[in-house]
Amino acid sequence: MKLIYIKGDFMPILYCRIGYMKYYKGQQIGVDEIRDGGSYNEKNIGHEVYNFENYDGKYYGYVQPDGPNNDDKSSNNLGIYNLGASKKDEYIDGVTVVWRALKSTNKTVIVGWYENARVYKSMQKVPKDVLDKRENKSKCEFNIYAEKAIIVPQEKRDFIIKVEDTMYGIIQIMKNYPMGNI
Repeated sequence: MKLIYIKGDFMPILYCRIGYMKYYKGQQIGVDEIRDGGSYNEKNIGHEVYNFENYDGKYYGYVQPDGPNNDDKSSNNLGIYNLGASKKDEYIDGVTVVWRALKSTNKTVIVGWYENARVYKSMQKVPKDVLDKRENKSKCEFNIYAEKAIIVPQEKRDFIIKVEDTMYGIIQIMKNYPMGNI
């Protein structure tokens, strides 16, 4: 993965590829089932199924860590230092998280975003009061938290990210850190 670092004052942006759903408010057989998003979702239900479920103004997002991230050799961690955190930080605040998914063959679209999110280095446990509200109790981890989330209605998901239009193969990786500190 090649990263792009830009010096200046800005809110860091993290692009995350997840499985495709209509609402991301839990798996609903025959109504809203997750598809694509990686090999895990071929036989399992991905944790991202709840990324846009509102829990009293709080959102608990999930993206699968996809292996070692630069200096952090743990496969269970997000490379938050690419977003401006120091290596000792456990999280970074103020991140815009753009959620993207494969809508159809070769058509990756933006399905929504979190504003001013907290991105954790490692997985966190969903609070018990939130987990109690979920039908599927096994989806209990998150690594991105926000209080403002915007989901693009399915019929308006027409902002296509084409492979040839992206820098450094954004489609081939689960996460892309286009900005950070030098």
